[in-house]
Amino acid sequence: MRLLIIFIIICLNWGCKKEQKIEIIWQTLANGEKKPMGVLIDRKKNGLWIEYYDNGKTGIIKSYRNNLLNGPSIVYSLNGRLTHVTNYLDSTYHGEYILYSCDTTCINIKGYYKHGKPVGIWDFYPQCDCRLSRKIDYGADGNKNDTLIDNHLEPILMNGDKIMEELEKSRKN
Repeated sequence: MRLLIIFIIICLNWGCKKEQKIEIIWQTLANGEKKPMGVLIDRKKNGLWIEYYDNGKTGIIKSYRNNLLNGPSIVYSLNGRLTHVTNYLDSTYHGEYILYSCDTTCINIKGYYKHGKPVGIWDFYPQCDCRLSRKIDYGADGNKNDTLIDNHLEPILMNGDKIMEELEKSRKN
């Protein structure tokens, strides 16, 4: 274990310029326990960052490069359930987006972003129900082209509080 820590420190120092300042940031939980969150290089977040709930369980795992979100972001609920997975490029949604409902066996929303715009076909499912409710095609340009399937099972909730239709209206304006 000691050799692994020494190896990691050597790798970090070797890949960095001598004038770079490297600092490990810690999160203190309610019980006083400290857990490592991530690394600052020249006061900028780099690599994986982990935020914890006070019970010690992982809340969010994010990937940074030069203080910008780059790569996957994984969010867990307080009880440890996976709630959503997103991807970023320069702190903008880019790549697959999945929002889970109730448990990880059912997806609530699944689609792809390209430079912050939804693109391609997005699937929408009612909360806690694995039946497909809607399929919407946003095309390659991020503008809604067509609703491919609409089973009218129930209004689709986006982030728990916005009905999808309202989100679509705001994109058009």
